[in-house]
Amino acid sequence: MKTLLVPTDFSVNANNALKYAISFAKKENDVRIILLHVFNEMDLTADVPPQCLPCAMEELKNQAAESMSRLCEKVKKAGLKNGECIYVKGSVVDVILNVIREKDIDLVVMGTRGARGIKEIFIGSNTERVIKKTHCPVIVVPKKAVFKDIKNITYVTDYYNSNISTMIKLVKRAKLLNAQINVLNIYDEECMASEEKEFMKEFILKVRSKVNYKKISYQLIYGHYEELRLEEYMNATSSDLLVISKNYRTLYEKLFGKNITKKLPYHRNMPLMVFYDEPESKPIPITKNVFRFAPQHNFGKTAF
Repeated sequence: MKTLLVPTDFSVNANNALKYAISFAKKENDVRIILLHVFNEMDLTADVPPQCLPCAMEELKNQAAESMSRLCEKVKKAGLKNGECIYVKGSVVDVILNVIREKDIDLVVMGTRGARGIKEIFIGSNTERVIKKTHCPVIVVPKKAVFKDIKNITYVTDYYNSNISTMIKLVKRAKLLNAQINVLNIYDEECMASEEKEFMKEFILKVRSKVNYKKISYQLIYGHYEELRLEEYMNATSSDLLVISKNYRTLYEKLFGKNITKKLPYHRNMPLMVFYDEPESKPIPITKNVFRFAPQHNFGKTAF
């Protein structure tokens, strides 16, 4: 059984991510959704006096219980009967990472920013930190993204050997969706054209030795301003999903390393899927930590 984790802070952006996750899950068989809400003192207003903190936190917990109950009903009404709602006091990122490890999560679906987000930043700090620290695939859903059948996937690569692991995982998902995978490389040195073609040929041979899927195309694009070339390509191919890998030479560093690229126009409506590339020689195992919640009175969980 596949398990999807959907963290939520009940914001409009988080609710849209849940809607996307439900639609995504209904495209596959035997999928379980875990909804997670993490609350802490930062959710309180600054004028709460210290002596009132215990009561205020208890009220936050009660509000979380009510909100999560409504979300559970929403998921059940959508036809997904197997799932769980968890609400707990703690550090947002730390709790999410613990849940990913303890619950053997296959995919995380998150919004780009939460209730306290800054309008100009499309990838919120919590989402960014989760992506950087987990080996689990993450789909980042912008506020205005609307789920539609995923028929065209754009995967941006630099032909690293480690990208083969992402291709294997991506093909498995594409087969379930009967989707086209467009493997794209954008280079900005015209003199490198012949070398890039050789890299592409070698990458194609390696992919074909590992997977059997006919609906894969390979494209080389020359041009400066990689973000704009990518946007043009995705518009031309009617892409439904952008996929990148976590290595230094792909768009990952541009998307998560420089503020200006957090404002990319195409990402306003385009879901982004981030994979962790498994090294070919020495795979890095995911540490199996014991999952510990905050004290019992701060914790709630509902199965559905």
